[in-house]
Amino acid sequence: MRRRYDTALFASKIKKIKEVMPDAFIGVDVIVGTRGETEEYFEQAYRFIQSLDVTQLHVFSYSERPGTQALKIEHVVSSEEKHRRSRLLLDLSDEKTRAFYALSGRQCLCCWNVLNLERRCMASLRITSGWKCRMMMR
Repeated sequence: MRRRYDTALFASKIKKIKEVMPDAFIGVDVIVGTRGETEEYFEQAYRFIQSLDVTQLHVFSYSERPGTQALKIEHVVSSEEKHRRSRLLLDLSDEKTRAFYALSGRQCLCCWNVLNLERRCMASLRITSGWKCRMMMR
């Protein structure tokens, strides 16, 4: 896909973000089932993604585009296999997201906007550090 970076550079960028913003919620787009993606390549990619300190994966399947260079690549991944690989990555994403929100006993800085007109309530909450906050209204 002619990316101008490799896994080492990508991992270093994630690490740098976490050094500067330890509570950063990082989402990563992942394409599954590109032509040429063997089981071995997928497993390597899975282990690499697993090693990253990211919060959530946006997983979607590769789809053919007429006239692209990718059509010249021999190995085609079946729809069933794309679905299986997507499921594995979505499960990994769920694990990473749960781990991110598992932080407990920590305080967060919240900005509140509350409006109460004629007993109609509207409240909005902006969480500035990525942690969950509870809101109780009377």
